[in-house]
Amino acid sequence: MSSSIGRGQGDDAVYGVGPYGGLRDLFSLQRVIAGLGALAVLATVPFGGMKKAVDVHPDRGLERLAVNQVYDAGPYKITITGARLLKDQPPLYATNKANRWVIILATVEVTADESRNDAATAIHLRGVAGVPDMDGMLRNDADSVLVRSDLTVFYAAHPGMPEELVIGWEQDSKAAVPTEVDVLVTGRTYRMNTFNESMEWLDEEDRAIVTVPVLDRRNT
Repeated sequence: MSSSIGRGQGDDAVYGVGPYGGLRDLFSLQRVIAGLGALAVLATVPFGGMKKAVDVHPDRGLERLAVNQVYDAGPYKITITGARLLKDQPPLYATNKANRWVIILATVEVTADESRNDAATAIHLRGVAGVPDMDGMLRNDADSVLVRSDLTVFYAAHPGMPEELVIGWEQDSKAAVPTEVDVLVTGRTYRMNTFNESMEWLDEEDRAIVTVPVLDRRNT
């Protein structure tokens, strides 16, 4: 993933089955499959039965947010305000000119006591085709983070000073065009680092999720 925090977007108008030989073999295969199925059911009994064992929801444990809802993830308060789809254009510079950009508009405010420069890691996209997930762990840090007011490169946020940001991911032009995206809000815990006994923001984890409609502004 590119870690350059410096490619941006336009103005507010733009943002706005195998070879078995007969019936005997077929019946034998069916018995094996049936037996394996029975074992699978039995294996789930200690966990509450088949229904509970397979009832895994991808959002479990994540707080569901609405667009424009302020969320204190630590060390940032984060508000996801919108999403856009843009063609490649200055100050956006894709690695492939044919690719496009998935843009998340967000407001971030540092809640820590010191300025921070890691806002690019505070949110991530989930399951957007053409935007790779790092090792399947959904840690696809943004390719571009800009200050929305003047489209300059975002370097740092300061305590008590909210920043409206333009956060972008380059999307492969061959991928499906998204009409909505899931945004994961990532937080950390302020605790002692056991190695040096200093207090730090550690244990990065996804805390919340918000589904954001995407406005296609490629022709604007």
